Amino acid sequence: MQNEVASIGKRLMAVLIDFIMLELAMWPLGLAIREMTPSAATLRLLQFVIAVMYSTVFLGERGQTPGKIMAALRTLSSDGSAMNPRQALVRSILKWGCIFIPIISLASFVTLPTNVQRIGTVAPLELPPLPEIVPVLVFVFFGFFIVLIVATRRGHDRQAPHDRIAGTVVMRIP
Repeated sequence: MQNEVASIGKRLMAVLIDFIMLELAMWPLGLAIREMTPSAATLRLLQFVIAVMYSTVFLGERGQTPGKIMAALRTLSSDGSAMNPRQALVRSILKWGCIFIPIISLASFVTLPTNVQRIGTVAPLELPPLPEIVPVLVFVFFGFFIVLIVATRRGHDRQAPHDRIAGTVVMRIP
């Protein structure tokens, strides 16, 4: 089974593809939300909920998200069978939580510009200043991601922490 376990690079590629797809899907929704609230954290919290639903549905049905399909990966239960819906939900919450909790935390310090109607015009977009804590938090969260990657590389069967908790493993598809 060790020869079939997915590499860190392929897994990161799959997450990046899924994240880009989610960002593209959130773009029109984000513009609508900006009209209702200037809270960037609200927008990212909604994106977290959508990411969990997206991942849970795809993993529960196929064992693959679109990013995993493009990276030729499949998520299975640790015993080699298909994942059950509970495993898909737990894995999705933990995986996307590790990504979105830092993003939501940083977004809580940022106010979205309310003058988005000016995008594409000659009038400048007025961005509020960032608090001084934001660069420190970025550094801390980057360190957190490095710790997760190292924990995944050194773990049994290269399972990420969310895979160990959910009882799943990500495999390469030949």
